[in-house]
Amino acid sequence: MHIVQAIFVGATAFATATACTGSDKSSSAPSTAQDIEAFEQLGAEVDSVAAAYRADMMGSAMSAVETCRDVHVQYDADVRVLVGQMGDMSGGLDAFMGAHRGGDRADMACVAADMLSEIDRHHAVACQLADLPADQSEAAHHADVMISYAAHSMDRSEQMMQAVEGMDGDSEP
Repeated sequence: MHIVQAIFVGATAFATATACTGSDKSSSAPSTAQDIEAFEQLGAEVDSVAAAYRADMMGSAMSAVETCRDVHVQYDADVRVLVGQMGDMSGGLDAFMGAHRGGDRADMACVAADMLSEIDRHHAVACQLADLPADQSEAAHHADVMISYAAHSMDRSEQMMQAVEGMDGDSEP
């Protein structure tokens, strides 16, 4: 990854985390440890699917726009389901953060929504650029953004698990 891309990807995740902080408006019941573990696993799956997509798009088998489209269609179907599940669970996770003095970090609903927006943005341009190298560059950028979001969601999950595993009610997650 180029340095400029790395800075952009990091800044995108930071801006999302900053903009989302405390954004939970749901009335969901707080999540349980099982919910948190399931959410963390979904984040790991998004990470894995995005990394595989990046590798497939950059691989030697990628030689035509038609192949690009086939790879993208499968990726989009896979990642969209995972992020949808994350979105479904996010309200409870944000409620958990709020209930454990971490309301200023309750950003899972916003992160899931931003991930879906990134998937939609990428879907609109995937494999439609002027040439295959440009399509590959777009796919690599998209994968990097998704991996960054996934890492953020897994970090938040770990913070929540720490709260579950032994911090008293007065501690922050």
